[in-house]
Amino acid sequence: NKWLLTDVLRTQWRFEGYVVSDCDGMLYALKRHKYTKSLVDTVAKGMAAGMELDCGTVYNARNVAKALEDGLISEDDMDHVLRRLFTILFRLGYFNPLQALPAWASLNNSLV
Repeated sequence: NKWLLTDVLRTQWRFEGYVVSDCDGMLYALKRHKYTKSLVDTVAKGMAAGMELDCGTVYNARNVAKALEDGLISEDDMDHVLRRLFTILFRLGYFNPLQALPAWASLNNSLV
């Protein structure tokens, strides 16, 4: 829903994070709701609405590459999605050296 994800969430509320679908929500758009025509169409419509990440299997390399190849999404669309995703990863310190991570990062699985 472009109105909700882009107009309200990003423009009115100034949300700067990324949007993740419900798990298998993108697949439901195709299979149950019949809103899209194919997996590739689902990728294109999801990205156009403002969905950066799919909690499921629709936004996989094959479907995204096909949407790009078919002209349903552009490299600019991909840059926009990747910029949002990588911005969060950088903010979380994902690419920081181990010495710069907070103390909780050194906890092992037995403590969690």
